[in-house]
Amino acid sequence: MHTKTKSSTSGTGSDGRLVVPACSPETISRLTRAGTPAEGIVGEIRARWVLKGPVEAKVVDSSAIVGANLLASFDLSKETSIQPTTQAQFAKKKAADEVMSELQMLQTGHMPGRKVVLVSEVSGGLVGCAIISMKGDGRLKRVPYIESIARNDPYEHAVLRDCATSVGAITLRATVEAVVLEAGGTVPEMFARVRLFNRPSHYIFKELEFESRSRLVTETQQVIVVRTAGLALPEPVGEKLYMPLRRA
Repeated sequence: MHTKTKSSTSGTGSDGRLVVPACSPETISRLTRAGTPAEGIVGEIRARWVLKGPVEAKVVDSSAIVGANLLASFDLSKETSIQPTTQAQFAKKKAADEVMSELQMLQTGHMPGRKVVLVSEVSGGLVGCAIISMKGDGRLKRVPYIESIARNDPYEHAVLRDCATSVGAITLRATVEAVVLEAGGTVPEMFARVRLFNRPSHYIFKELEFESRSRLVTETQQVIVVRTAGLALPEPVGEKLYMPLRRA
């Protein structure tokens, strides 16, 4: 677990990681809303520290996860241990519980035929992951379905060196790119389910041009979000921040 501290004059925390005030005041004022001197707010994401280097993403078959240690460092215990008192906390806990359940199923071979996106710091730390079913969910749609997506707990409040892109956002971007790669380069329709009161996730999906179909709320209080076929991918963020997705 990384320790996040308030800014020093050098712009680093006690663990050597850059904190948000290391970004220029102009960048902070342009890309964040009001925050304390030790943090900014990027959309719905409270940003407190900045990754030193770029992240990289790869997509693997679910069979490569079984019996391997690729997800050994993935941790959502902070979210799963919440004792919810608000709808937002309940949504966060339920989402984390579902992700961890599906990752367990993935690692034990009970989710065959999926594609798994792994986003890591180039230095090695696992930042986020996602599970994709290219054949849909078997019920609502038969287009690519993002079954699970999550940011690793140690990277809570982290942003890339642009001081604007959260690790959750870059994980979703890599997931969208993986869908396009697996679809042979075309941009198909794709969808996901997001908990009704999970505001940070709704914000991130909206940034990647997923449209919330609010009339389609499932019995589990999840909203269907859909990205239309043919939509261009977002502008590149640059290899100093994010190295191109590759198939492993």
